[in-house]
Amino acid sequence: MANKTAEKISPDAFLNEMNAINDKAKDAVIDLLNKQGDKRYIAVPDWEDECEGDDGDGSELSIFGIGLDDDDEICIAAVVDNIGNGHGPDDFPQEWTKATELYEPNYCAFYRFVANNIEKAMTKEEADELADKYWNGNGCDYGKYDWHDDCICNGLIKVRLDGKYGFINKDGEEIIPCKYEDADAFSDGLAKVKSAEGWGFVNENGEEIISL
Repeated sequence: MANKTAEKISPDAFLNEMNAINDKAKDAVIDLLNKQGDKRYIAVPDWEDECEGDDGDGSELSIFGIGLDDDDEICIAAVVDNIGNGHGPDDFPQEWTKATELYEPNYCAFYRFVANNIEKAMTKEEADELADKYWNGNGCDYGKYDWHDDCICNGLIKVRLDGKYGFINKDGEEIIPCKYEDADAFSDGLAKVKSAEGWGFVNENGEEIISL
């Protein structure tokens, strides 16, 4: 069998092609959101659906919302991911921000996010309410807890009370009591938790499906 030689392409030509693809994805995002009428925003506060980005100043971002503003420009809602590594939650605006404020926005990832969640399209007011809960915990009863995570994973938020960890939902309802010595965030429907007996896993209903 004859060997096939891969077509050679210069680095500049490759970069131009990638930029062209990114530009097409940007146009596709705008077109798809424009077709939703007044429901031009999508906010999905669950890390499994988020996009990644950065602001060019070292802040790594989780983008949980994408929409079209009044100027028909793409805007995003995001939180700082690398808090504690020289960065804080206020290093990126906790408000809808034009995507052009990002360092090299990945419109291909934006299109995947929008296309995968288009059935969740909502008005700006509805998106504001969801984003506010994500940023500030408004509507959730965090008052009795010593600490709460800023991330919502599989619809649940990790909290701590008297040194023990548990989980509440987006409405502040305690789904898994604060009884574990340590806990990881949920991923694929499971969370790793630690009790006096050792590590195990619980599901989103608080059932210990892998013995501790």
